[in-house]
Amino acid sequence: MSLFSSHGPTIDQWLVQLAQVEEPLTASNIDRILTIHGLILHLLKGLTIDGQSARSFVSKYLHFHNRVVPIYDSVADGFLPKLVRLRKDQIQKAANADEWYAAYVSRFAKLYEAASQHTAVTVRLLDYYLIWKNEKGQAGLLAP
Repeated sequence: MSLFSSHGPTIDQWLVQLAQVEEPLTASNIDRILTIHGLILHLLKGLTIDGQSARSFVSKYLHFHNRVVPIYDSVADGFLPKLVRLRKDQIQKAANADEWYAAYVSRFAKLYEAASQHTAVTVRLLDYYLIWKNEKGQAGLLAP
């Protein structure tokens, strides 16, 4: 029996909670995303090779179920701090949250907030922007 089928009812409950999250990104929405991401990541702990994290996989899995969930990308995580600087106390904490994903989503949310002041933006559109930004090798800076 697979991990997802053996924990199916629990995961289904988490996905029902996630389905209630809508844009715009708010602190309570982010808290729910981080919590559910952390719970599923914890279920997968120990299944990966050499202790690698399933952080990216879980974010993509959750994004598949709700497009409000930011997709974690290690390349974007490498340059997002150059776009958006945050102090440690500005990183949103949530129960069971993965600290790397929490830092990524906190920066993502700050960029989302800044972009929303100038244009209509969605999480999906911002995900695409970060991919484009990476391909162009460009980086700007948003101060805290």
